[in-house]
Amino acid sequence: MNYNFVSLCKVSVLLFFILTINSCGPAIQFLGDSYPKTSIVDVYYNENDIEKKYKTIGKMTHSRHVNYSPDRIKEKMIETVKERGGDGIIFIDSKMIRSNENEGDRLSITANVIKYI
Repeated sequence: MNYNFVSLCKVSVLLFFILTINSCGPAIQFLGDSYPKTSIVDVYYNENDIEKKYKTIGKMTHSRHVNYSPDRIKEKMIETVKERGGDGIIFIDSKMIRSNENEGDRLSITANVIKYI
C-alpha cells in the first residue's frame, strides 16, 4: 500500500474525530458587542461582587437541548467571553426548563458579559 495514502487516511480519521468532539459541546448564543480577544476572564455570580467599573457588552445562553453538565456549559461560556473580548462573566440565572414531554428537563443558564472601563 502507498505510504502517502496511509498517511492521508490517518490524517482524515484524526480530523474527523477532532471535528466530532468540537461539535459536541453546548451551543452558546451570544448577543452583544465584540472586542479584541482576551485570555483571562473573571467569573462572578453576583454583580455586587464586582469592585471595578464595567459595562455590559453582551448576554449569553446555551441552546442545545442536551443535558450537559453545568461545568461544561460554564467552560464553554467562558471560552465565548474570551473570544468576544470580555473581561468578565456574571452568571445571572440557572433553571430547569421543559420544552416538551419527550425531551424531559434541561438546564438553562444565562449570563452577562462585561468589559472593564
